[in-house]
Amino acid sequence: MRYFRLHMGRGGVQPGFGDWYTKIGPSVSEENTYGKLEEKTYWKVKLDNQETAFMDVLTKPCFMVSREFFNLIRLYCPGMEFKYIALFDEKNGRIGSYFIPNLPEVDCLDESSEFDWTRTRIIKGALCEEKIKGQHIFRLKWEKERCIIADLDLVESAFRREVRGMEIEEYVVR
Repeated sequence: MRYFRLHMGRGGVQPGFGDWYTKIGPSVSEENTYGKLEEKTYWKVKLDNQETAFMDVLTKPCFMVSREFFNLIRLYCPGMEFKYIALFDEKNGRIGSYFIPNLPEVDCLDESSEFDWTRTRIIKGALCEEKIKGQHIFRLKWEKERCIIADLDLVESAFRREVRGMEIEEYVVR
């Protein structure tokens, strides 16, 4: 099986979340963030201008997806829990609806992975296949950086649906 790290594309614009870290707190652990949010959350954000589109995938301050990507994850992971967050851009009078999945955390980073010199960023990721246990999408258990991993089936389905703002990076499976 092939697996890919999902992240926000270089062309996508990340909204400004203002006081997120003072209210929620900084955390690499999505589990901590997920637990601190209400079932429905409303948050003020700032976008550059009216032409700036809300992307289907946002990775900061936590992993959140649009309704279309939410439906796709539900297709592959029917039991997955989600919380809803509405993002309000008051200046431009726009609203983006997102869902935050409660992704399982899997400790499967292989020792053959390559890191930057500070060992805080993965340069070439490798995963232990037997530890993944058939997960379609999950959080990689690693305390240094937030990594969302998805299998080829889910990634292909996302690209067929023309998900905006997502880039992928393949991780080797051992």
